[in-house]
Amino acid sequence: MHKSFLTAIVMSVAGVLSGGICSYSGYDDCIELKNSHTRVVIAAYGGRLLEYSLNGRNILYLDNTQAGWEFPDGGKKVDPSGGRFDIGPEITIPRHPLLWEKKWQLHEISNTTAIAVSQPDLRTGVALTRIYELSENDSRLSVTQIMTNISSTPVQWNFWGRILTVPGGVCIIPREGISRYPAGYYSYHRGTLLMRPQDKAVEITGKYAAIHPFPVDPKLSFDSLSGKLHYFSPNDLLLTITYPIFPERRYNNESGMTACVFYCRDFCELEPIGPNEKVLPGGKNSFTIILELKDQTFPGAKKILGEYTQNL
Repeated sequence: MHKSFLTAIVMSVAGVLSGGICSYSGYDDCIELKNSHTRVVIAAYGGRLLEYSLNGRNILYLDNTQAGWEFPDGGKKVDPSGGRFDIGPEITIPRHPLLWEKKWQLHEISNTTAIAVSQPDLRTGVALTRIYELSENDSRLSVTQIMTNISSTPVQWNFWGRILTVPGGVCIIPREGISRYPAGYYSYHRGTLLMRPQDKAVEITGKYAAIHPFPVDPKLSFDSLSGKLHYFSPNDLLLTITYPIFPERRYNNESGMTACVFYCRDFCELEPIGPNEKVLPGGKNSFTIILELKDQTFPGAKKILGEYTQNL
C-alpha cells in the first residue's frame, strides 16, 4: 500500500459510512471483502477476522461457543477466536480490553478494502486503526495496524499478531540469521522459559523449524530473521505470513523473539511480532503483514520435514 493512499484513507475514515454489512457467526454487523476466490469477514468486536478463506475453505479457527459473543461489563470473558491482532509485550503491558475485545468501528472503503478503528485506550495511551486490503486478483491480504499515541507522554509498544488457525496442521518457520537459542527455539513450561527444550514434535534443521502435532509445551518462541511463517492445514491450504524484521532493533518480549507459535489441540496460533516502537504524543506508527493462501494437498502430519519444505 502506498503511503499517500494509506494516509488518505486514514484522514477520510471519519466521514465514511459503514457498508458491506453481513451476518456471520452470530454477528449482524460484520464487513465482507471478497474477490472471485477469496473471502474475508471482519468482526466489530476486537476488529478481528472471522473468515479468511480460499474457495470456501476457512483457514481460521472459530470457537462455535463464542458465536455472537460481546464483551461484557462484569460478565463472563472469553479469549476471542479468529484472526486477532494486538500490541505487546505480553507480560508487561497493561490489560487493554478496549483494544482487544470491545467493539470497534468498521468502515468499508471498497469491495476489497476496509478499516477498523478502536476506541481510545487510556491504559496503554494509544488508539489503533487497522486497514485490511485484499488483492483484487489473488488471495493476498494486507493488514496494516496504525498505533496512535493519544497520551501526553511517549509510549513504547510493539505489533503482535495472534492468528488462530484450524488445528492439526504443520507449522514451518524458515530459519535465517544466527540463533541465540541453543536448541533453535525456546519453550514455555509452567511459566518458565526453557532454553534447551527437547520435544519430538519440534524438528530443527539448518534452514527450517517444523512443528507438528502436538508439542509437550504448546508455546514456543523463535528468533529467526526470515520474517515468514508457513502453516499447512488439514483442509488443504497453505497459509504464509510475511512481515518485516529489524535485526538492529530491540524486541520487547522476554525472549527477544521475532515469532511465536502456540500449538494446542484446539488450534495453532501464529504470532508475527514487531520490534519496540517509541511513539511520541500525537505521533503514529504503522506495521504491515501480508497473509496469503494457496491450495496445497495436506501430506499428513507424520511426513518428514522435507515433504513440506519442497512446496515452499
